[in-house]
Amino acid sequence: MSSLLAQNSPELNIIYGLLRRLTPSRNDLWSTYESLRANVCERGNPSFPPTIVILA
Repeated sequence: MSSLLAQNSPELNIIYGLLRRLTPSRNDLWSTYESLRANVCERGNPSFPPTIVILA
């Protein structure tokens, strides 16, 4: 999972770090991260904009 994040933008790493502190287990973390990413992509944004960090 960390190698996947290393290939992405700094914003993804920030969001991952925030979610890691907010979720109790790795499974919860990954599912939360994936659902957030899917919601952002559905709305026409192929990657996380920096403003998502504020919402997280």
